[in-house]
Amino acid sequence: QLNHLLKSPFCIHPKTGRVCVPIDPDNCASFDPCAVPTLQQIHAEWQQANAAAAADDTSDQQRRTAKGSEGTSLRDSVRFFQKHFLEPLETSLLRSRKDASEAAMEF
Repeated sequence: QLNHLLKSPFCIHPKTGRVCVPIDPDNCASFDPCAVPTLQQIHAEWQQANAAAAADDTSDQQRRTAKGSEGTSLRDSVRFFQKHFLEPLETSLLRSRKDASEAAMEF
């Protein structure tokens, strides 16, 4: 079934606990589904990063780094998703709004 292959980014597979990550189409041949992080792994990484930031006399930047995906093995996948999906989507949306605004101003 096709729906078995289509998943939303960053959803969790119910049996394996692996996170669905976006795949770079230019490098899909080198994608290893067994190397995808699990929810348990990410949780442990996040806890470790936050514990280290809390235990050390760290700067605000280091504390922020421990937040979210930055301190986990999801970091690269999130950055890829932002750069190749969210940023182009935002650019397109802003362009559409600008075009609609300019069209509305034409007499």
